[in-house]
Amino acid sequence: MPQTSDQNNNPIDLRELANLINDRFTQIDARFDKIDDKFAQIDARFDKIDDKFVQIDARFTQIDDRFDKIDDRFDKMDQANCELLEFLGEQFDKMNAKIDTKADKADTATKEDINLVLNRIAMINTKTDDYRAEQINMQRQVDKHERWHFQVAEKTGVKLSSD
Repeated sequence: MPQTSDQNNNPIDLRELANLINDRFTQIDARFDKIDDKFAQIDARFDKIDDKFVQIDARFTQIDDRFDKIDDRFDKMDQANCELLEFLGEQFDKMNAKIDTKADKADTATKEDINLVLNRIAMINTKTDDYRAEQINMQRQVDKHERWHFQVAEKTGVKLSSD
């Protein structure tokens, strides 16, 4: 059997050396298997985290859709407000024209004319108050949704700014 020597010139049998090397490779393979198992566990954890992020993204998508609907409502309300203001402007112009015509005829307004104007003003005040109340309620709802957004973000560890 051929022999070799170690650093101290002690004879070592090649079979024994081969067995030692095989034992070392077996130990190293076992360690790599453990490392592979750890990486598999880590990959499984990252897969769970990815699933959580997918769920969170879905929730944010739902919230974004809700905010889009609220934005659409505000757009419609703004459009309605513009239409209301145009209508009111036309009504005031008509009333002014009637008042001017009647004032030209009589130089003084009658009680009936004054009551008619006061009734119209009261009606406009009522509509304006209703509109303001609706605006306040919508703002509260938007504030509540914004708080929910921040709560969800806080629980998920996502930082949002209030800009």
